Amino acid sequence: MRIQLEEIDLMQPWPTLKLQEGYHAIRVIVRIGVVPIGEVMTRPAVSRRVTPRRLRRRIAKKLTPHILKQLARAAVASGPDAMKASGVEAPILSGPSNVPRARAFVRERILLETGLPKPYCDWVRISTENENYWLPPVTVAICTRDRPEELERCLENLKTLDYPDYDVLVVNNSKDPGPTREIAERFGVSYTRQPKAGLSRARNTALKVARADWVAFTDDDCQPERNWLRELVRETQDGNCKCVTGLVLPAQLENAAEIAFELYGGLGRGYVPIVFDPLFRTRIRTAPAPTWRIGAGANMLLDATFVRDFGYDEDLGPGGIGGCGEDTDVFYRILRWGQTIHYNPRAIVHHFHRSSPEALRKQVYSYAVGHAAYHWRCFWRYRDYRSLIHLFWHLPNWWRRNLKLALKGKTTYPFSLIALEIRGTIRGPIAYSGVKIRRFVRFAWDVLRGHHKLQAPRLVRSGHLADDQRSEKHGAAAVKKPIRAA
Repeated sequence: MRIQLEEIDLMQPWPTLKLQEGYHAIRVIVRIGVVPIGEVMTRPAVSRRVTPRRLRRRIAKKLTPHILKQLARAAVASGPDAMKASGVEAPILSGPSNVPRARAFVRERILLETGLPKPYCDWVRISTENENYWLPPVTVAICTRDRPEELERCLENLKTLDYPDYDVLVVNNSKDPGPTREIAERFGVSYTRQPKAGLSRARNTALKVARADWVAFTDDDCQPERNWLRELVRETQDGNCKCVTGLVLPAQLENAAEIAFELYGGLGRGYVPIVFDPLFRTRIRTAPAPTWRIGAGANMLLDATFVRDFGYDEDLGPGGIGGCGEDTDVFYRILRWGQTIHYNPRAIVHHFHRSSPEALRKQVYSYAVGHAAYHWRCFWRYRDYRSLIHLFWHLPNWWRRNLKLALKGKTTYPFSLIALEIRGTIRGPIAYSGVKIRRFVRFAWDVLRGHHKLQAPRLVRSGHLADDQRSEKHGAAAVKKPIRAA
């Protein structure tokens, strides 16, 4: 089964959508200018063409609240003069009885095949022209390992970014430096090497050698959109913001493995902007903060001056234990020290998912291992008992519900992947504990042999500032950066 990917900008005339041969359905990303509103799935009934009437009904049914909210934001941002000149009265969604009326209003007055009518189009245009914020220098870091074709495609895409001051840094995490270094030299970008395997080690290296104070991370199998950096940097006007994440969309859905990964959850985190403050970490007492919902490392901006002192846990993530967990641990620490993280869905990258069943199974298993290892670390390092509740109560209940649905045929998520997640979750804490114990034993042996001075060893993380020291240096009372005009 294959799913065709299309986009529609409501400000422009609608293109004719035709289902191509070999595809099962069409997934349409709906935008208003540069702002993604949401997505709808549709399947043509006649002549393999999606009629505007059918598409209009789908969009109005699913996305009416999001469209009205975005137009209201644009109206406010355009200023009182533009609002008064329009004389438009939008429907008020004060109760369930107004939902049909709102949908009818959007379907008949806003979703026009010729594009967004006036004054709504003027509101969006004026609000975009009024935007003016500081654009600091940014280093775009790509950590790669033995994937020259993907790296070359990503670097070619980064040349088209619309940003005044950025540089690209390639961190080679391979034992063979030749091919990656040649590609970096050919594209004229910065290059460094971290020969010891591990994505966390590569990202720590990027944070240390980056030219700019802000470092944007993406993967070599991603293609950022042209305004990607501008949208990430937009959120840094909040002086307490130390991290920004964005929306990760699939670059293609050409086979069952890629579609199954989207059913698994994918890397996207929705189309609603969110600010994660320190209360997000402690709001729920019986469950850990879902830091994995903040974003993905494939689309992330970090304040390098803040993060480099503690860095990534080198035992988490690809090349360490599991296929994830290193980013969620950094999110957890940022929130723990009283800073904020912003999720901006306007910053978009397109990711090429694993395309074979074997690669998908390996990825799902490694994600389960990394997720469990992260919670094990939270319990032992931060004494967060909620992680134990998650491992021994919430996850088993989630498996039980999904296994029942799978046995009854009420879910499209494969039964085999659920079994892989169970195996990976059991292995995660065991593997993480084993790595830390071996490191502690080696340290103790070196001390006995006189190779190290006797110090209080840190079982979880060595060579970086402790949490209490880091809190004193960069606490919640950190001085906010001034906002300057671009």
